[in-house]
Amino acid sequence: MFRHRCCRFRHPRRGYTFAEILVVIAIIGILVALLLPAVQAAREAARRATCAKHLEQLIIAVHNYEMLHQVYPPGTINQTGPIKTLPQGYHHNWLIQLLPYIEQKNTHAHIDSLVGVYDPNNMPVRRVDIQIFRCPSMPGSGRAYSDYAGVHNDVEAPIDVTNNGTFFLNSRVSYFDLKDGSSNTLFVGEKDTYAGDLGWMSGTRATLRNTGVPINSSQGKNWRTRRYFSRPTGYPPGLEIDDLPVEAMMTDEDTLATLFGDTDDPFASNNYRNNGGYGWGSSEDEAEEEVLPEFKLPEDVTLAVGGFGSQHPGGAQFAVGDGSVRFCAETIDVITYMQLGHRADRQLNGDDW
Repeated sequence: MFRHRCCRFRHPRRGYTFAEILVVIAIIGILVALLLPAVQAAREAARRATCAKHLEQLIIAVHNYEMLHQVYPPGTINQTGPIKTLPQGYHHNWLIQLLPYIEQKNTHAHIDSLVGVYDPNNMPVRRVDIQIFRCPSMPGSGRAYSDYAGVHNDVEAPIDVTNNGTFFLNSRVSYFDLKDGSSNTLFVGEKDTYAGDLGWMSGTRATLRNTGVPINSSQGKNWRTRRYFSRPTGYPPGLEIDDLPVEAMMTDEDTLATLFGDTDDPFASNNYRNNGGYGWGSSEDEAEEEVLPEFKLPEDVTLAVGGFGSQHPGGAQFAVGDGSVRFCAETIDVITYMQLGHRADRQLNGDDW
């Protein structure tokens, strides 16, 4: 018997063509593009949750301070007012008072309370970056700034003893002074931090803001009428925060030059001219303008304060007097928003609160 051998023919192994490789790469790219927004959204959600936790810790510290002293911490301390946003004066603020209640007793112990916050004795403390004062979504971590500010007033006005918020010049507001109820009063909110900020120790617009300026208006975002708003005159944009070195905050001399230029007359500086007017924006839509308070040009541009804002899409987070943390959309009714900044206007809030 003959056994037939089966001849095996080896076919050459077929490789991938260049076109097939391009198709695979394109499919992978599409999948990555589809997943990237979800990943970014998840990261932002985590940053927003961390930011809310910081606000929660701050409002708890505020109430712990009130339980011991029977009043909320003063927004800023100074012999004279109104407060000018300049590195001049005493300006010890509410965040300094809260240090022992947020496990920063050692930092508090190094503060020289006999001199102002801008004195050389306090410079080492001014440069301490405290994580609880920073929002993770805000660029420029590692600088000694605060991305949170106390509410000093319900309208844009200089920081003074007559403000209607909870934290203002030499304030001694108690729980019983909250005639609207603590659940209807904003205490602390997020703010955009720009170069030229005087740091977390400064009791100026660096740590105090008002609800008289729409949320996120400092970013040029549109409000209810889809108009673009500029900062109030005297609220200079300065440099973008990423343009500065991360190893140190600005010196007081550089801050003055950034805010007002090299001239001794701040009204003549380019920053002053380019701020676009002291108010809510252009004069379009007169019907909307009628319900807004009329602003007057301050005699000194350093008296302008500004409002709240954040890097979170659509609004900013606030710590309310009852201890809760809530997200306020930038589309919130303007009157409701101003009422939330007033501790005792005795008005009912709108439906969007």
